[in-house]
Amino acid sequence: MKKAYLLILTILFSLVLNSQNLMETALKDKSNIVLKKSIKINLEDYKFRSWEFFSYKDILKEDFDKNDTTQLEELLEKIKSSKPDFTEWTENEIRNRIPVEPNESIKLKAGLKKIKWTTKTEKKSIKKEIREYNKHSKLWPRYPIALSRPVYSESGNYAIIELINGGSTGKVFLFKKTDDKWKVVADLKSLVY
Repeated sequence: MKKAYLLILTILFSLVLNSQNLMETALKDKSNIVLKKSIKINLEDYKFRSWEFFSYKDILKEDFDKNDTTQLEELLEKIKSSKPDFTEWTENEIRNRIPVEPNESIKLKAGLKKIKWTTKTEKKSIKKEIREYNKHSKLWPRYPIALSRPVYSESGNYAIIELINGGSTGKVFLFKKTDDKWKVVADLKSLVY
C-alpha cells in the first residue's frame, strides 16, 4: 500500500514539474503580471497543413517526422473538440509572477514579495512594471498577460498555449519537449486585438 501511494505521489509530482517547466518556458521574458483567469485557445479558423509545419523545419533545425505530424493533428483536434479549462491560475502554477484580477491594483510591497528578484536592477524593473500597470491598467497594452491552460498531446511531448499581451496582441504557441526541456517550436497563430 505504501509503495502504491509513493508511486502515485511520484507521478503527480513529475506531472507538476513538467507543467511548471512548460509555464516557465512560456512566460520567459514576458510580463511579471498575469491575469488569474485562464483563457480559451483561439484556433477556430486554424487549418493544419503538414506542408506548413514542414516549412518550419529549416528555421527550427528540427527533424520532424510523420509521427510528429500525426500527434499535432490529434492535438489540434483535441483543442477544437474539448471544452476549455477556465480554472484560475494559482501562485504555485505561475511561480515568480503576480496573478491579478481584471482592473485590480497591485500593492508594491506585496508584488515584490511574489517575485524572486536577485539584483537591484531587477527590483527596479519590477517596481516600474507594477507602477505602470497600476497607472494604466486599462490602457497599457502589455499588462496583464492572459494565458490559456496548456493542452498536451497524448504522448506528452507537445503542448499548445495561447498568450495574450494585455489586450493588444497574442500568439498561439506550439511547444515540444526534448530531453525533458520544453521549447517553442512554432507560432501557430498570431492575434491582433
